[in-house]
Amino acid sequence: PLVAFVPLFGMHCLNFTAMELEMPFGNDPNDLPLEKLQNKMNISLLMLIRDTSDHIAHIDAKAKRDPDEMRGGLRIGEGEGEGSRGMVADSSSE
Repeated sequence: PLVAFVPLFGMHCLNFTAMELEMPFGNDPNDLPLEKLQNKMNISLLMLIRDTSDHIAHIDAKAKRDPDEMRGGLRIGEGEGEGSRGMVADSSSE
């Protein structure tokens, strides 16, 4: 009896698992939360309708674009010792 019970029990467990995987939609506790997923999708789509979502990022005309010019604006080691703020001077320029 035990030799017949173990494989039969295993096959029933496999069948019930396959039934759950085959139909993940419904009201069971382990089913997919389709209502929540659909609401999140709708909110995301509604955000795309806004006028502000169509703006493209840009650089201000006054922004520094030259790396050497930007490096020259860094104040390294003023009064607190070099590297105290986590900034290290570029040794290749010396």
